[in-house]
Amino acid sequence: MPLPNEVNDIVQRIDDYARSGQTPTEEGRQALHHAARKLLEATEKPQDVAWRFALSPLSQACMCAAWRCQILHPWPQQRMTSADLASRTNVNKKLVMRLMRALTAYNVFTEVEEEVYEHTALSKALSTDPLAQTLQPMAQRILGSTSKLPDYLQSISYRNPGDDSKDKTLFSFANNTDLNFFQWLEQRPEALAAFDKSMASSIAMERNSADKGLASIFPFESELGNLSDGNEVTLVDVGGGYGHVLEDIHTYLPNLKGRMVLEDLPRTIEKATHLDRIEKIPYDFMMEQQPIKAILRNTRPAMARDKSRLLIVEVVLPPTSPTLWGAMMDINIMRYSGAVRKESQWRDLLASAGFAIVKIWPPVQNDSVIEAVPTEWL
Repeated sequence: MPLPNEVNDIVQRIDDYARSGQTPTEEGRQALHHAARKLLEATEKPQDVAWRFALSPLSQACMCAAWRCQILHPWPQQRMTSADLASRTNVNKKLVMRLMRALTAYNVFTEVEEEVYEHTALSKALSTDPLAQTLQPMAQRILGSTSKLPDYLQSISYRNPGDDSKDKTLFSFANNTDLNFFQWLEQRPEALAAFDKSMASSIAMERNSADKGLASIFPFESELGNLSDGNEVTLVDVGGGYGHVLEDIHTYLPNLKGRMVLEDLPRTIEKATHLDRIEKIPYDFMMEQQPIKAILRNTRPAMARDKSRLLIVEVVLPPTSPTLWGAMMDINIMRYSGAVRKESQWRDLLASAGFAIVKIWPPVQNDSVIEAVPTEWL
């Protein structure tokens, strides 16, 4: 807990910012956010923080319910009563009040008078596309599996998920199925449509984060521009979804020569009908016991010395103090026995498949680009 003098300094810094009326730089914003968190720590009782943390899954469940029944959506007017929301959504008025009570406790909406509500910045973010179409379905998928995490870890004797290929995934355990996630989706058209829509919204946000969309994640022209005469393959995107990265490269980097190839699951390739200039190859890498190592094993023999390099677009966690997003994404993909890794873990994984990291290109948004080559080339 900060000392009294430190608290006074924090309050002064926040007050100076409020009085300035200026928009801080990103670095300044992060420093201010850190100061605000320190002030919060100084004024909260540890037991209150513990209760809020332990009860937070309930607020997330209420958020998902409110989004699904359209309470957590844009409103036609600034203020809405519980009766207004009940009439608008066909939800029982008492239930509306109970959901709103839970959500306002976490600053999702604010109650300005008894049972009279307004949106907050948080509720607007959670209810406005494309973020809402990304977060809400993902939150519902997470809730369905992670509540089983303690039982699941106990069932596999607390081994690291993914280390033993004979272990079920958390997703399979939670849903009492032997199917993997994509096989399970195939049997549920409604869930599959929601997943596809969520992924499309996520891709749209990534594309909008840079001037050249996803072509900005790596200096493709300067690094790959002289490697092909136009007839050779310049890029193969394995697990590239509907081809959004290759499509942006074609759009924003028209002078980059060479053929481009998209590899993904057969059902995904079938839906990538808009890619006229990109070759498409179905590849069911999910049938492998360890998909990442299988992809690396299959890639290495196809690489040409002094020309080819392996590019992995992934989150690279720092050695300590990862962001909340990075830490939680690791637990999120644990559901499928995946992992978010630190640089040292990436180096170990790649070394086990005969690769060495040449460079890690910093992220444009969340994902870095890991550049690697076969170890014997170095």
